[in-house]
Amino acid sequence: MARIVALLSAFVSACGALYGAEYHVTPSGTSSGTGSFSSPWDIATALGGEAGVNPGDTIWLRAGVYRGRFISRLNGTSGSPILVRAYPGERVTLDGNYSTVNTG
Repeated sequence: MARIVALLSAFVSACGALYGAEYHVTPSGTSSGTGSFSSPWDIATALGGEAGVNPGDTIWLRAGVYRGRFISRLNGTSGSPILVRAYPGERVTLDGNYSTVNTG
């Protein structure tokens, strides 16, 4: 069973390489990150459209809660969309009701 999972994982990785780059985002990522697994972006940087994400690329949201309101300026095409997905096996929560205003 482990061998099948490894083969499927390798196949998915190879397909991703054929279609576009993969970038990583974490709740603690930064705008100065590279978007790599070890140096992830924050979500605002990934969605902002200026980080170099191109049609056919995938943005992986890593586990955690992303608080705030974000505007996507990504531009894919119908034949090569930019995919924004939760990383396989990880839970992602987008909390758009987050506020830094003290109401109490």
